[in-house]
Amino acid sequence: MSRLRPEIHPLLTEDIVKALQGRKVWTVIDFIKLDTQEINKIARLNFREVRAVKNYLLKKFSATPLNGFDFYKNVLKNTAIIPTEIKGVDQLLNGGLFTGNIYELCGPPTSGKSYFVLNLIKNVILNMNQNVYIFDNKNDFSARKIKKMLKNCDEDRQIRSLSKIIVNRSYTKYDLINSLYEIKNDLENNMKLRLIIIDSLPSILLNSNDYVTNNSYLNHIVNIMRYIANEHHIAFLVTNLITKFIDGGFNKSQQENSEIISCGKYWSNVPNTRLKIEKTENSRGFKISVLSSDTLNKKMDNCVDVMLTDEGFL
Repeated sequence: MSRLRPEIHPLLTEDIVKALQGRKVWTVIDFIKLDTQEINKIARLNFREVRAVKNYLLKKFSATPLNGFDFYKNVLKNTAIIPTEIKGVDQLLNGGLFTGNIYELCGPPTSGKSYFVLNLIKNVILNMNQNVYIFDNKNDFSARKIKKMLKNCDEDRQIRSLSKIIVNRSYTKYDLINSLYEIKNDLENNMKLRLIIIDSLPSILLNSNDYVTNNSYLNHIVNIMRYIANEHHIAFLVTNLITKFIDGGFNKSQQENSEIISCGKYWSNVPNTRLKIEKTENSRGFKISVLSSDTLNKKMDNCVDVMLTDEGFL
């Protein structure tokens, strides 16, 4: 899934790369899969030059075999657990968010998703002393709220902690894909990072009714997310929206409420663990439950009640 760039091969000049991207040839795989004659027309490279570039890309970017035991030891060595510092939630998740996994936090509007995100960021930058990268797709991230959560820390520690938050405002699917590739390149250049938050996915994915194109770009987004999570031992947290529909006629006794998690059926199989957050009858109370997971013990309790304070969830 490496992006086509002029520096990959001498024949791939900047003008040629732009021409290829204009025909939606974004990655090395796209270039290799494209018919040679089509590349001739787009890039004006002859048959021998196209074959030379393809052979070079296949040799450079093809998968290499790994020893299974060495791979297992590498995973154990680099895997980390990111506690949420919310006691009940950490118990649900067997300690917290595991790197190499994609987590989803879904809920209705104003159900507390943003507070959960801010709470998680506060705990990571304060207690783990790690950087956090957040895609603020709703344009509502508040550094003031984070600072308010850090009110018990002295000013120097507040400044050091806040400097560990990297905020990216992506307004389109293309912005998100480009930014994920930039993160991938930065991680390969020894950028220190353990957690990436996408808040929220529907705000950029559902700004078009072309579901075929949306799924194509979503597939691209998911592939690069999985690569980053697995290769660089990063945990992803994606916030998603639950919408409610009332089925039935005008008779209230015949009406049934149904909930739909946004982003479609393809996305429903992507997260390793899906959490749901919703408000309780208490004005500052919330319930967090595990809807699905391929890593957690299904026999354990799947929900917990938490309270919101000025310093975050408890």
